[in-house]
Amino acid sequence: ENGIFEWIKQTEHLYRETYRDLMQVDPDLLCADPEQHLLKFPFDKDTFFEATQLSRTDIKSWNLLLKVQTYQSHKRYLDTTADGVMNRKKAFLCVLDTFREMQKLAIAEHEAHAALGQTAEAQLVLNIDTYNTMLSAMAYHAQPNMCIDLLREMGAYGINPSQQSYIWLLKAFVRRHQVHEAHDILNYLKANSECTSNRIELELYNQVLYGYLRARRKTE
Repeated sequence: ENGIFEWIKQTEHLYRETYRDLMQVDPDLLCADPEQHLLKFPFDKDTFFEATQLSRTDIKSWNLLLKVQTYQSHKRYLDTTADGVMNRKKAFLCVLDTFREMQKLAIAEHEAHAALGQTAEAQLVLNIDTYNTMLSAMAYHAQPNMCIDLLREMGAYGINPSQQSYIWLLKAFVRRHQVHEAHDILNYLKANSECTSNRIELELYNQVLYGYLRARRKTE
């Protein structure tokens, strides 16, 4: 028996090394950011269209630009210094400017088609992808009131928000440290889902839970 314990003692370091090797994270197994490729595109609007040679009359091109600017405005300016915060705000204003230009172009195209009596399908029509991208930008920059205004605009144009739209709204409230407001929205969605038999996505609950956990950590 003493010999067994002595053998274990002499070989214990081997088990430790094996455990350490097994517990090392394989970088190939880590989930890559699916939007990281958006960092490769130019942020500036004119430079973007020049570099990509995409059409300025196609909503898909503008949606991609909006996604590029939204992602980069969040990922490139994580510095919490005064300069970092200022650069972050400037980047967000650029995203807003791009969205406003998209709105103006869509209205102008619609009016031009109407004036000519054309029935051809318009190429610049803001869609759910456009609005969800803009909602994500507002969420990243903690602007829940902007999200609410945009959701109302979607309703006015007959575009039904998806559950992803509401996920961005909850994210915006949580980032603004307004978790109770986020919980109220979740309760509203739950009540509405019971009437419509639509299932609430787990991510909506996760956002509220994350908000409460985040608030609790700050008080501890």
